[in-house]
Amino acid sequence: MFSNAVDLTNQGKIDWDELESVLDIALQLPENKRRDFIKRECADNECLKNELLAFLDAIHDSRGFLSRGKEIKESLMMQLSVYNPEKVTHNSLKGKVIGNYRISDLIGYGGMGSVYLAERQDGLYQQKVALKLIRQGMDTPENIARFERERFILAGLNHPNIARLYDGGVSSHGLPYLVMEYVDGIPIDKYCDKHSLSVNERINLFKTICRTVQYAHNNLVIHRDLKPANILVDKQGQVKILDFGIAKLLKTSGDLNLIQTRQSLQIMTPGYAAPEQITSENVTTTTDLYTLGMLSYSLLCGTQPLDLDELSLVEKQDAITKEVPLKPSEKYSRLDEKSQLEIARLRETTPSKLKNDLKNDLDAIILKTLRKEPHARYQVVNNFVEDLQNYQRNLPVQAHEGNLRYHFNKYFKRNYKYITAAAAMLFMACSFSIYHSAKISAERNQAQTEAQKATQVTSLLFDLFEANDPAESAGDTITAKQLLDRGLNRADMLQDQPEIQAQLFSIIGQIHHRLGNYEESRPLLEKTLNLRTDLYGRNHPEVAGSIGHLGRLLSSMGDYHRAESLLSESLGIIQNSSRSQQPEIAAVKNDLAYVKRRQGDYDEAEMLFKSSYEMFRDHYGSDYIHTVNSRSSLGTIYFNKGYHDRAEEIYKEVLEQRERLLGEAHPLVGESKNSLAALYMILGRYAQAEKMFEEALEIRRQALGPSHPKVALTLNNYAINFREQGLFDQSEKVFNEAIAIRSDLFGDDHVSTANSFFSLAELKLMQQKPDSALSLFNHIYPIFREALSDKHSFTARTKMYLGYTHLKLKNYNRAKNHLQKGYEQVKDIHAEQTLERALADHQMGVFHMSAGDSVRADSLISNAGKVIRNLEQTPSIKQTIISGDLDRLNNRKNSIVKNEFQ
Repeated sequence: MFSNAVDLTNQGKIDWDELESVLDIALQLPENKRRDFIKRECADNECLKNELLAFLDAIHDSRGFLSRGKEIKESLMMQLSVYNPEKVTHNSLKGKVIGNYRISDLIGYGGMGSVYLAERQDGLYQQKVALKLIRQGMDTPENIARFERERFILAGLNHPNIARLYDGGVSSHGLPYLVMEYVDGIPIDKYCDKHSLSVNERINLFKTICRTVQYAHNNLVIHRDLKPANILVDKQGQVKILDFGIAKLLKTSGDLNLIQTRQSLQIMTPGYAAPEQITSENVTTTTDLYTLGMLSYSLLCGTQPLDLDELSLVEKQDAITKEVPLKPSEKYSRLDEKSQLEIARLRETTPSKLKNDLKNDLDAIILKTLRKEPHARYQVVNNFVEDLQNYQRNLPVQAHEGNLRYHFNKYFKRNYKYITAAAAMLFMACSFSIYHSAKISAERNQAQTEAQKATQVTSLLFDLFEANDPAESAGDTITAKQLLDRGLNRADMLQDQPEIQAQLFSIIGQIHHRLGNYEESRPLLEKTLNLRTDLYGRNHPEVAGSIGHLGRLLSSMGDYHRAESLLSESLGIIQNSSRSQQPEIAAVKNDLAYVKRRQGDYDEAEMLFKSSYEMFRDHYGSDYIHTVNSRSSLGTIYFNKGYHDRAEEIYKEVLEQRERLLGEAHPLVGESKNSLAALYMILGRYAQAEKMFEEALEIRRQALGPSHPKVALTLNNYAINFREQGLFDQSEKVFNEAIAIRSDLFGDDHVSTANSFFSLAELKLMQQKPDSALSLFNHIYPIFREALSDKHSFTARTKMYLGYTHLKLKNYNRAKNHLQKGYEQVKDIHAEQTLERALADHQMGVFHMSAGDSVRADSLISNAGKVIRNLEQTPSIKQTIISGDLDRLNNRKNSIVKNEFQ
């Protein structure tokens, strides 16, 4: 931007014809007369006068920059046009048809044109597109040629990471337009921060951009404006590069790196401009490498290499062409503590760890791309990518002028386990006669403690098995609980050996958790945590493990707030420990993601599940049970977010893997069948769901016992499947079974029991028993608010059901209050095409029908019916109820019309 740029929107309108006339005359005058001429001609527009004078100063100071008059005029007009909303908003174009596309909204605009969201309107098929239209007044022959060049370039690029060109033409006003793929995404820097991608994850995403740019170079195209706004990432994590408006075709007869091209500063983005773009020198493929370096710098260390915001145009030019950027690690280190913490948090790391990650190799790689001399940079993008991969693999990088010491350090990092082991053996051999015997004694004591732990645990297991020996038990059957009680008695006798006692308490507590004995598990896990905290302090890996075990238990008990706090603390300790391994971090992330999902924070849960899955996969491979379990969790989050096809694909793959790895009778196979059945139920495939629920129920009862919480979960789902088919008696019978188990395990005021009461209350409404339903909804609403928060789906939907039930009971005022507040919450939580949103639309529609607003009622109820019909392959009782309400509404409208004519 210009040095004294101001907001022209409130300081008078620009007469573009007059501006062009003044500028044409001024540029033909000698330099010493231009200023007086502009002052005289622009006397009535102080803002425009100052801007023109500042621009003339910039031209004079730039020593030849934009030396041709035509370029100067175009530069100024395009810069000033950004400040004139009359020229850029184009509100009048909304609803207009250009070609086969109807404009619905403005996406963005620049100096030369605007980009609109448009939809195909010829009826052949539905399609959202981005329509790029050159702006009135900027349709100069040069700009039109540039526009046509973009169309030509895009037509020749066919790559999944480049926004596609669909169509193009000339509008009825003679303005060229392009029709391109609409990318519903966000700039790459915002995407990385939103999902808190680590340095390694950011590098992997960035390598996709680099390979796409290399593809463009291979097709003789330089982009020349690679900045975050032109690199979007959609909801599926797919990168799309946009805006080849200032791209340049290389001459096929010349060397890729030696083709002269020119561009003006106003078209590029100064913050991402290479030195040769500023000085109008040769622009080559290495220019894109420079801008890729700028992008990688900000993505990895969270700040720009050059601070240009407060500089004038001339000062920016000097900084870009002369100032050598600091190393990323050094630039980051100079930030204030608050900024360092925030940037590190967005990369899921600590400030010290981020500095270490950036030091040396990444510093060298990024600075090589930012060399002022194009020949000193990487010459092709693939070399840049190769160095990034070498950094990730601890191999030497080209950018580092490595001496023998550097190469040895790299060798050591790649083979540190073997070198460390050899060094340790040598150290032990040499130090045995040198170091004080106290150190050896301490190491021996530690080894003895570990051996005692193992011995006590082994002894405990032998005792437990012996207790089940008929000779020991006198022929009586010994239950699992009796075996665990016997082990607990052994552990209680080890008060003088707290490390070993903590180990035994932890094992027995975790077994109780797996058996569903939550009340027996909790005091043991709390004792373990207290013992280990006294022994090691709070920030110790073993303490982190105990915190995680307790958090996992509280999650199973429905205390999600406390579970989230504990699991977050456990994750922080493990991540900051040098002893922690990748699978440990992945396991805690998976547990934390489950808690986030249960609280309705689906985006955060998805991010954590993805990270957990990728860590397990990278460490163990795709066909390892921990990896498979994490992938199953990822499928569930897709199910919750309404991505049913993706969820079904994952569930089927996980079921096949679990059956192959674990056998067909394993509890995790039962979990897969329960998940797949629940998905089939939502899709109206009730017969498939019923069969799958029965199989899941059989596996879980056999493996876990008849009164396990997971048995109750499958029973609850099984009952819903009967209810949706209108089999109310069977549904109520199975609901009562589920409630009996949950009530016995947790009590009637627990969130799990409340879930079953919620489903039963829905059944009572379908049975035309609103009094019974109201009693249940009144009971569970405060439970959900306390355990899950006001913003959770169950809380919002219960509030709506309270209103809907009051409506059935003719309590209109109470119904209105509950329904209106609940509906706004549901809309915030659930997308339009989901089952939960459709049910809320139906309930609000019935309310409006009762209030006499037939138009709103018809819109809401019809939409609810359409969504549910699209979801369900077999009509459910919900469809019958909604159809009945639509019939009542139509009969009422027909009756009103008939009365008006009688």
